[in-house]
Amino acid sequence: MYTTMEYYSNIFPYIYTNMIKVGELSGSLTNSLKQAVEYLDDTEALNKKIRSIWIPNIVLLLALLIIGSLVAIPTIQGIFDELGTKDSLPAITIWFSNFIKGAMQAWYIPLGIIAAIVGAILAYINTPKGKYNFHYFKYKMPIFGGLIFALDFSRLMKAMLLNLKNGMRIQEALEVSKNVVQNYVMLSII
Repeated sequence: MYTTMEYYSNIFPYIYTNMIKVGELSGSLTNSLKQAVEYLDDTEALNKKIRSIWIPNIVLLLALLIIGSLVAIPTIQGIFDELGTKDSLPAITIWFSNFIKGAMQAWYIPLGIIAAIVGAILAYINTPKGKYNFHYFKYKMPIFGGLIFALDFSRLMKAMLLNLKNGMRIQEALEVSKNVVQNYVMLSII
């Protein structure tokens, strides 16, 4: 069974295939399958929780920036003008509002710039040095760096525990489990 799963490595995660292999070789395939299913369910549940936190917050931030600069800022400035006061919004706020309006009128220019920047970053990340630097940045970035490190380390330890429970020696369990973490920095530590 595990040799067939290795052939379809794009479908079956490496850790899953190795758990089945250990289960077949040790005679505890049923136990290995149960643990593999639990592991995959836990991993998927964690990924869903993370997505449910990230996506709405990013959408909300973008909506606030666009609506705030297109609706709220001109309305507030209009109130100042209506009252006949010499007060106005800060210059940076007015500049940002005008910038967003200009970007909306000539949408293809900012879109092209963003596409070029994203393309350059992706090309750099696809180099070995770029991939390592990007993975290092993910662990060191403010606010979320520690969380990402903790999640990767937790995945590594869960996979290692499952492999040890299935009868693998500690060195083999570590060697197989490290493939669960796709971060070069974590792999270089191991």
